[in-house]
Amino acid sequence: MQGKMIHLRVPGTLYSKCVQIAKESGFNGVQELTRQALREKVDDIELKASIERIRSAMGTSEVKRLSKKEREELFQSFLKDTEQDKLKLLREFGLEDVRKL
Repeated sequence: MQGKMIHLRVPGTLYSKCVQIAKESGFNGVQELTRQALREKVDDIELKASIERIRSAMGTSEVKRLSKKEREELFQSFLKDTEQDKLKLLREFGLEDVRKL
């Protein structure tokens, strides 16, 4: 996949800090550090949006409390699901974009 190029102006002191962090953290340069920082920020925003969707749906329906045995049975059933079934379940709850499960 071909990425898009962007141009950023970074103040000198911030750039110097980025260079230092990139070297100390094993990045190949400031560009690689910037890409990683963008990925992490996008993941964080997507996670927060998913959590907010869950919060907004709370209280909209009656909740049945499951026993410990029922929770364990559901969990074991989930483990047997295919990746497509798991993704379908995540989509049902608006969590398909969550990458930090």
